[in-house]
Amino acid sequence: MIRFEEITNKSIWKVCMLEPFEEQKDFVAENIQSLAEAYATRNEGNNALPLAVYNDDDLIGFVMIGKGTVGNEDESDLIKENYCI
Repeated sequence: MIRFEEITNKSIWKVCMLEPFEEQKDFVAENIQSLAEAYATRNEGNNALPLAVYNDDDLIGFVMIGKGTVGNEDESDLIKENYCI
């Protein structure tokens, strides 16, 4: 069964060690970078939810759900009220 769990001290380094498939690497940031971004985003009162993905007891992935901007000056106005994965 696939499930999502909040990342804890017990799972954080395992999540950081996960690697995307080679063909995915141009589309996603490294997990440690995403976790740092989530931490900073949440500290500023914005929305970012990083989650570990499990298949039964096996850690198989990482996903982050966010809403709105993270403050990059290149972001469009459209992103301010949208969700992203």
